Amino acid sequence: MGMKFPEASFQLENLFCGGELVLLAGLRKTSKSYILADLLAAAAGGKAFCDRIHARRPMKVLLVDAELSSQDLQKRFRQLGQLYGDTKWTANFGVLAIKDHGKKINLLEEADRQWVEAYIQGEQIVAFDNYGKLIPSGKGSCPVAWRVVEGWFERLRSQGITVILVQHENKAGQLRGTLKMEDDAELFISLKRPQDWQPAMGNKVEMHFPAARHLHGKQLQPLLVEYAEDENGFYRSVLCIGGTDEEVPAVHEDVVQDAEIEEYNLSPLQVEMLTKVRLEGEARAGDFKGDSRGRKSSNISRVLGELCDARLLKPMGDSKKGRYYVPW
Repeated sequence: MGMKFPEASFQLENLFCGGELVLLAGLRKTSKSYILADLLAAAAGGKAFCDRIHARRPMKVLLVDAELSSQDLQKRFRQLGQLYGDTKWTANFGVLAIKDHGKKINLLEEADRQWVEAYIQGEQIVAFDNYGKLIPSGKGSCPVAWRVVEGWFERLRSQGITVILVQHENKAGQLRGTLKMEDDAELFISLKRPQDWQPAMGNKVEMHFPAARHLHGKQLQPLLVEYAEDENGFYRSVLCIGGTDEEVPAVHEDVVQDAEIEEYNLSPLQVEMLTKVRLEGEARAGDFKGDSRGRKSSNISRVLGELCDARLLKPMGDSKKGRYYVPW
C-alpha cells in the first residue's frame, strides 16, 4: 500500500497534533491568554482541560509572552494550580516574558528570532502571545511580514514543535491580518462571548473551531468555558454547546485502531480519510484536496483507491465526484 509514513499523533487529544500551526484568536477581552495558559498547563502536566481535550503524557511547553511580565503571570499560575490540584506541571512550563528583558521583539528581524530561539530547549509546544506585539506596528496585515514569520515557524515545526499563535479578531468576528494565516494553520480556534453575555455574567467564552485539519464530527462541537473564583478557590467548567457532553473519541485510539494502522500500513492521510468516513458516514474525494503535493486530485484518487482495494472503504459513483462509505 505504498510507503509507510510516520503516524500523526495528538499532543492534546481531539485538538492538535505535533508539529502543527495553531491559531488562537478572538476579540479583545475574550480570555485568549487565559485559555492559552490553561491548555499549556494541561499539556505540561499530562492533564485534562476537559473530558474531550486532554494530554496523554506530560510535555515541555514554552510561553513567549509579549504583553505581561513574569510577575504579572504569577496570579494566573496560582489559579491554574488550584484548577489542576498541584504545581508539578510548572516544571515543564517555561516562560519567556519579553517585558522582563526590557526590550521589544521584532520577529521580522533574524537577530530577534535567534534570540527567542535560544530559549527553546526541547519544548514540544511553543506559544506566542501575541502576533501584534511581536512585529512592528502596522505590519499585522502585511503578507510579506507573515511569510517571514511563518517561514520561521515552519522551521520550528519541522523539528516536531507545535506553534500556537495568539491573534486578534475584528468586530466582524474575522481574523485580523492576512488571509494566509488561516490558510497556513492546521487548527484555528476562535473565542467568542455568548450572544447574551453581559459583564455581570462573569468570565464565559465559547471555543469554536472554524478550521481544523484533524478534527471531524463531534470533535468540532463548540465548547462553553467558564472561569469563576470565590473564597474557596478558582474553578473552571467546560460544556459542549448544542449537544451531548459525552466524550469525543480520539482519532487514533477509537476510530482507527493502532492494530489496523499497522496491518494495512496506513499513512496519516489514509487514517484521516478513514476517520472522516467513519465519523460522518461518508466523504468525497474533494474533502481531502489541498495545495500540498500529497493532496492533488490524482494522489487523492489513488489513495482512496488503495483503501477501496483493501476493502476499508466502498465507492459509489464516479471516483472524482462520488461518495465513499464504510463497507459494513
